Amino acid sequence: MRNFILSLSFFIFLIGCGPKTIPVIPIDDSPPLTGQFKQRIGAATLTIKMHSGEILTGDLVWLIGGTLSTAYGKVGDISGTYSGMTTANTGVYKGVLVGAKGTKMTVEIEVHAFTGKGVGIGITNDGQKFQIILP
Repeated sequence: MRNFILSLSFFIFLIGCGPKTIPVIPIDDSPPLTGQFKQRIGAATLTIKMHSGEILTGDLVWLIGGTLSTAYGKVGDISGTYSGMTTANTGVYKGVLVGAKGTKMTVEIEVHAFTGKGVGIGITNDGQKFQIILP
């Protein structure tokens, strides 16, 4: 129940969130980039302006971990199958950003389900790696 309440609180939090500027830090010695991150229920949109000026944008899908349990029960003459699900305190945003010049970035960001804060990685099709932070 606690995990359900945490997840529900997170989704309610997302409803009122506008776009926010987030740091995108290259793993090499290049200067940091900034991104625009817009959350919505079950997804987000991320836009990053690369050093070349190319703008990458795409949708990320929110995936929550959890366990599905199913059991069979009988009370007197009544029987049935019962199921329930627990959720984790963290979730993951996954997706691909695409630019007009052919650059693609695969993104995976692990996020705390209650605070909305997280950290992840973006890897472009030419091998550049970036740390993405949701403060």
